[in-house]
Amino acid sequence: MEFNNKRQHQKISGYATINDEFKFAWFRNAKVATRSIKQVIESNGPCRQSENPKTERIENYYRFAFVRNPWDRLVSCYFSKIFEQEKVGFREYWGLDFAGFVMAACQSDVAQVNKHLRLQSSLIPVDSLNYIGRFENLQNDFRHACRVVGLLKSDLPHRNASTHQHYSHYYSQSTRDAVAAAYSADIELFEYTFEQRS
Repeated sequence: MEFNNKRQHQKISGYATINDEFKFAWFRNAKVATRSIKQVIESNGPCRQSENPKTERIENYYRFAFVRNPWDRLVSCYFSKIFEQEKVGFREYWGLDFAGFVMAACQSDVAQVNKHLRLQSSLIPVDSLNYIGRFENLQNDFRHACRVVGLLKSDLPHRNASTHQHYSHYYSQSTRDAVAAAYSADIELFEYTFEQRS
């Protein structure tokens, strides 16, 4: 999704990797290939990290981020943070099966919860971005952003890959509906649908 945002008064928030030579800011979105993207971006030259980009002078920089289907993102989170290894930041979900995890996550305040479960639209400054790529088309969308800013290295490694089936395999109608309700802001904004596969 390409944006031509000239609204420089818009609050720029979120965690960003900034490159002053190529004049870009990539806003990180948990569970959307952040480690792979960060590795490639930093291999192109010196970057700095900012946890408070609104204080940075990046209004004229190319600002981009990537998003992921909310149903798929929750499956990825469950497998990497709970099922395969119980991560400390997810202690409240330890011992839950996938359905229990989804229902617990969806009953939380998804605008404030752990960043891996948080609304993506609350992690990235959507109205201040020039480009939003998709995890589902990650390599091509990342190459597009790299071309725009002039980065030569754009091949993404496959890091932190969890082994699981297509996300639709794990959902019942009730868990599917719970995600649709809790993450409706992201689903509508980024135009996602639930893709059923056998």
